[in-house]
This record gives sequence, C-alpha cells and structure tokens, in this order.
Amino acid sequence: MMLLECFKIYFLLLVSATAILGQSQQKLLGTLQADSNVSDALFRDLEELSRVVDIAYCVGTAGLGIQKPFLCASRCGDFEHFELVKTWNTGPFISDSCGYIALSHHPSARRIIVAFRGTYSIANAIIDLSTIPQEYVPYPGDEPYEHKAADSKGWRHLSSRAVNPNSSRCDDCTVHAGFMTSWRHTRLEVINQVEQLIDHYPDYRLTLVGHSLGGAVAALASLDFHAKGWDPQVTTFGEPKIGNEALVHYLDQAFLNQSRSGENQTYRRVTHIDDLVPLLPLSEWGYRAHGGEIFISKSDLPPEREDLHLCEGNQDPRCLASANASPDSFMSRLKTGADIESFKEWWLHDTDDTQRLIRFLSKDGKIYHGEAILPTGATDIAKVTQGHVIKGDIFGKHDITDQVVDVQLLLAPLARDDVKTVRCLGLNYEQHAKESKMPLPKFPVLFYKPATALAGPFENIPVPAPAQEVEGLDYECELVAIIGKQARDVPESKALEHVLGYAVGNDISHRDWQLKRGGGQWALGKMYDGWGPFGPGIVSSTMIKDPQSLNIWTKVNGITVQDSSTKDMIFGVAKTISFLSQGTTLLPGDVIFTGTSVSQPTDIDENDSQVYMADLYLRPQGVGSGRSPPLWLKDGDVVEVGLQGIGTCTNKVDYVKSRPKL
Repeated sequence: MMLLECFKIYFLLLVSATAILGQSQQKLLGTLQADSNVSDALFRDLEELSRVVDIAYCVGTAGLGIQKPFLCASRCGDFEHFELVKTWNTGPFISDSCGYIALSHHPSARRIIVAFRGTYSIANAIIDLSTIPQEYVPYPGDEPYEHKAADSKGWRHLSSRAVNPNSSRCDDCTVHAGFMTSWRHTRLEVINQVEQLIDHYPDYRLTLVGHSLGGAVAALASLDFHAKGWDPQVTTFGEPKIGNEALVHYLDQAFLNQSRSGENQTYRRVTHIDDLVPLLPLSEWGYRAHGGEIFISKSDLPPEREDLHLCEGNQDPRCLASANASPDSFMSRLKTGADIESFKEWWLHDTDDTQRLIRFLSKDGKIYHGEAILPTGATDIAKVTQGHVIKGDIFGKHDITDQVVDVQLLLAPLARDDVKTVRCLGLNYEQHAKESKMPLPKFPVLFYKPATALAGPFENIPVPAPAQEVEGLDYECELVAIIGKQARDVPESKALEHVLGYAVGNDISHRDWQLKRGGGQWALGKMYDGWGPFGPGIVSSTMIKDPQSLNIWTKVNGITVQDSSTKDMIFGVAKTISFLSQGTTLLPGDVIFTGTSVSQPTDIDENDSQVYMADLYLRPQGVGSGRSPPLWLKDGDVVEVGLQGIGTCTNKVDYVKSRPKL
C-alpha cells in the first residue's frame, strides 16, 4: 500500500525540503529513527485516509469538482460505497477553507467523513508561518465578528461552542488567529450538516481528515465536535502547530487520554521526516505540537509499515516533534529569510500548473490557451463553455489569470509550433496484437507521424485521393501523453514526472497503405494531414495520477465499436517514456500516441478463430480491420473517441480535400 503517495502538494513539499532545510536540518532530521510499532490495520487505515483527503483537492479548482453520487478526476473510483453529501469552498485565502462531506456505507466502514483540503499556496503558507510572528487569540474567547452574528443560525460565541463549561475549561489557551478564522468561516458550512447526518445515521463513525493547513482546521473542528459529545476520530497529514502549550494540553486531554492509548487513540497526526509544515509556526513564538504523532522516518515515498512509528507524547526523541528542542533547527535559517525567495520562485514555477489545458478560438476572434471552466456536473472537456486565459509558457512559467472568455471553438490543444515530435506505438494492447494476428512485441513498436497530421477535436478527417482508391480506412482510439519536461535516460520510476498531461486521440489509419503498399513502413498509412485528431484538452498528470486505470472507447455513427481500459497496455506510459528516452532526448511538446485497445471476451475460445472473429464483429471491442467482415470508415461517417476523465473528440470523415486547423 502507498501511504501519502497521492498528495501532489505533499510530494513537492518534501522534494523542496532538501534545498530549503540546509545541512543543519538534514543533520538534525537524519538522526531521527523510528522502530515501527504500527500494526497492519492502522497502516491500512492511514493509507486509505490519505486517499480520502486527496480527493478534497478536487474542490475549489476552476472546472473541477466532485459530483454525486461520488465522481471526480481523482480517486473517487476507489470508494464505490461513498455517497457525496456536499462540498464547500469559502475562498482562496489562507483564512478560508474547502473540502467535502461524504457518507461511507456498508460494506465499507460506516462513517460520516469530513475532509479538509490544504491551502491553495503551500509556498506562501510556509513563508508566512516561518518568517512572520503569528498573531494569536484567546481560545476560547469572544470576537466582535461573533457578537454581530450571534443571532444567526449555527453561530455561537467561541466560549460556548468550543468548550463545555460544565465539564472543562481551556485556561490560558491561545490559538493561531488565521486557523481559527478559517474554522469560523467553515463552521456554518459544516456543523449543521454534520448534526443532521448524525441524527439520521447514529451508528456511523464521525471521521475528520485534513492535510496541511486543512489539518489545522480539522483540529479546531474536532474540539468543537468533541464538546458536543460527538466523539470524532481525527487524522491529519502534515498538520502545523495550532496554538500554545495550554491548548496542546487541552487537545491531548480530549483525544489522547490514558483510556485511549496507542493505536486506540482517536487523534492521529501523521508527519514525515522531510516535511516542514508540522514544525511551524516557530516554537519561540509560543507554538507547540500536540501529541498523537505517527512519524514516517523514510525520506523516499511511499513508505512501508516498517517506516512508521507511533510516537509517545509530543517530545518523543524518535519523532519529528523532538526537532523543536534542537538548537541546530533550520528555523534559525528560515526566520532570517534565507532561501525564501528562491524557494518561492521554484514553487510558483513548478506548481502553478493548469489542470485542464485548452486551446480555443474565442468569440472575440482571438486564439487563447486557457484553463477550462466546465458546466456543473460535466467532466468532458468537449463541453467547455468558458476558460480562464493563461499567459506565459505553458511548458514553463505561466499564470492562470482571472480573465474569463467564452469558447467558440476548441482547437488542437497544442499549436503546431508547440509540437516537436509525434511518436506512436503499435500493437501496445495484447488483444489488439491478437486481433491483428501479430506476435506480442518484446519492445515497444515505434513509428512517427508528422506534426501536420495533428488536428483538433472537432475537425473533419480529410481523406486524400490515394486513400480513396481502395477500402481500408480505420479508427484507433488512443491515450495520448504530452511531455512537459525534458527527459533523457529516465528510469521508469521517474518517467511520469516528465508528463505535462494526457489527451485522447484517434490514430486514423489506412490498412492497405500501412500493410500492403507501404513496403513495411507503417507511416505511409498514417501520415496524412489531419489523421491525428486529439484533445479535447490536456488534463494534468496531477489530476490523472494513474494513466493505466482509464476507460477508453470509440463510437462510429453513435454505435460503440471499442470499449476497453488502459490497464490492458503491454507497455504502460511510464515504461514507454523510459524506453523512448534511452539515448534520446524527449522535449516539452513531444506527443506520444500510446496504441489502440481491444477488450478480451471472457466466454469465447480464442483458438476457435472463426467464432472469435465473428464475436469481435458483434461486440464493441476492436478496430475495423479486426472484424469479420472488416468495418471500414466511409465518407460521412462520424467517429467519436473518448477517454475517462478527459473527454471526447468527434470527427467526420471527409473525402474532400481540407486542412486541419493547427
């Protein structure tokens, strides 16, 4: 299992730590060791919750989201028994919050899940938390804003809603003002809904999970919920310090008392050896880390169970919390501003990525790159109506602006000048190789298309005179990977780091020119202008974390003729990129068509070729050439290719000369 492997922001944070921490902090953290006392059951629970909170990053991003029953571009498919209740998004600032509430039904563990996502800008958060003394307020305490809203539904004074005065008090407690404000803004969105769910599902466990600054908001929410007698279970990943020692003691008393020690405790605070955020704000400003820490001692992710340690108290020398006591702490470097600007520049350059990149003609007659804004509930980029204009280099430093323009026509997501090389794989799905009656390749079968073959998601497929002489025009629905960062001699484990994103494409082919007239050169049957429509946009590799788990399909004149999954690839995207980069430089803008699919019938004897090929014609599985009789494309046919999480390209076969609009 892969604990925390799903956090793009968490990973980038850890990667940046080496440059930020300096030799003193590396020496400090390098001495921390953890002998695992974490059970398999706890490890599995933490791994699952890391995926649950990762889904919260689908909330609050333009054009993205979570839809009912529980659908998103992240890991919603991992949780088929989840039911989305609501999402919230109070704003883009550090004092605001977003996340979702969901129900986990049987046979999964029965839970009411409240997931808090982290900040929009981890870079600014680290800078703010480490270089500026943090404002704090009494906890609990009354605030002017609270008095004004005291009569509003769901609002009460901090003193009455944070602590039960009949049972306990939080004397001399102070809390980070920004975190408290964030929870105050969020409380109206959450607490009434949770109360209703508890009434309707009394046997469901209230489960809070948060990441980074979302973990701080989850911590404050947990105190509110605990004061109401709801007994929540709380798990945070990379949670910063929320308040002073008195508040830490108060939280520990609520969740980490002796009756719930070890793995039975109801608050788990997961930290990592290279993560800065749990060490912030500075201890010299009075901030302390509470208990419940589960420490990951392995720098490289993902960890194994043996890399986790269940810590004792909040000063366990085997855990991250002990770093606070060291005079060699990197905080002394951070508070002087050392390396902050270079870190901020690196972070903003590396993380201000688009999620759904489109290139389009606007109603003002101009062509833009943009971040797609989809209608509510839509996931197919082909349905885009508007986009945020992107300025800058789409392969490098760029800005997603606040300027929103209407989309008149989607174009090929890359202009011709953006494309360096178009590489294509053949016979990359086992069943496609079988239907083509060719042996399975031991290495990727490579051929090339010219850049002029690329076309937009709605353009006609021009069929020139040579391709009209005999039948043989065929479709091939393919996942298309676009290189975003230069790659050479890349290991398979690092290959996906070089991917800008993914699209769906149609490798239009003429089998007669490919196999009979081409003298063994496949490209002669695949090279014509406009014979590589792709799009409808490019979905970021941060959104599609596993390109080998996507449904892929083709329709001809509305009838499904291909329906499969990218999991059936012989050479996955990572292996393909690693192979192609050996001794050869892949450049930003390189396009890779990864081969076409066919799904395997489970009830047909492949040795009976007549029955097998007849079944291929009746079922929605293969390319036209693999059917009996062949299903060749004709003038006027409409071909739709689609890929899960990306969308569809719909192109009409045109026997008249026309040019693709690149």
